[in-house]
Parts: sequence; C-alpha cells; structure tokens
Amino acid sequence: MSIKRVVPFSNVVRPHTPEPWLTARANHVSVALPTSGEVSLRVVWSDATGSDVAYCMDTDDDNGNANARRIVACVNACAGSSTEELERGVRP
Repeated sequence: MSIKRVVPFSNVVRPHTPEPWLTARANHVSVALPTSGEVSLRVVWSDATGSDVAYCMDTDDDNGNANARRIVACVNACAGSSTEELERGVRP
C-alpha cells in the first residue's frame, strides 16, 4: 500500500494572474441554479492575459456586482506586492 503525501494548497506557490483585472456582466457563461429570482454572473478577468479569473453571482440585491468590483479594486491596488507581503499585513 502506498501512502500519498497531501500538500496543503496554501503551500503550493504559483504566480497569480497578472493585472490589470476588469469586470463586466458575463454573457458567455450560462449556469443553472435552483432559484426563482433572476441570477446572472459577473466575470472578473485579466486584461493582460484575456483569461477569466473568477465569477461572482449577481442576484436581485446586486451583491455579485459589488463583490466583483471589490475584487478587481483590491487586486489592482495591490499590484507589485507579493502575496506573502499581503498575508503578513504589509500594505502597498
């Protein structure tokens, strides 16, 4: 029997997607959710790579839009700072 070593995700060092990040309504993503209200997605993507980074659910209360905007603002404001610095509380 072989034993596999599990490496916590936080110990795996990978570069994040380059800035700047942007957000908009995600027209190219469809999702089926069990809900009676209108649900759409906000996409967060990297302008540098053209790739999608995250999706935020945008419901009637517009939290998805606010969350996507905050993610983009925080990532762009922290450009140039390492993740390790940010985790230690070092502000850009």
